[in-house]
Amino acid sequence: MKDLPYLEDVYKLHFTNIKNTLFSNESNNKVRVYILSIIHIIGTLVLQWGIFLKPDYLYYYFIYLFLIFISYYIFDNRCFMTLISNKYSGLVGSPLYIKKNTAKNIIIINSIIAIIGILTPNMAPYTILKTIFN
Repeated sequence: MKDLPYLEDVYKLHFTNIKNTLFSNESNNKVRVYILSIIHIIGTLVLQWGIFLKPDYLYYYFIYLFLIFISYYIFDNRCFMTLISNKYSGLVGSPLYIKKNTAKNIIIINSIIAIIGILTPNMAPYTILKTIFN
């Protein structure tokens, strides 16, 4: 049996890396980098949870996903917000260690769900959850 670290220890390592990368004390232009980091966090949350928006807003969410997906190809599988933050901070790093194929798959799956929600609003995650909890 393999000796694996505890899951909460892995989460702590990743959270610490995210915090230190996005809000580093060693960065140049701290205010600009911190603002970009907050925008980066908001963008990541929208990417993850935007699928639960009302069907009326899923079209905009789909456009957002499409632009992010295209940016991965333009910037050689790197997040454009990370590149901008790295440029202004003078540091090199990525706040989230996730395989790029995994990130792309998440975007593709969320895009498919968004398209289904756009074409048939009664099948949108928001509508389904609203029906379940009402």
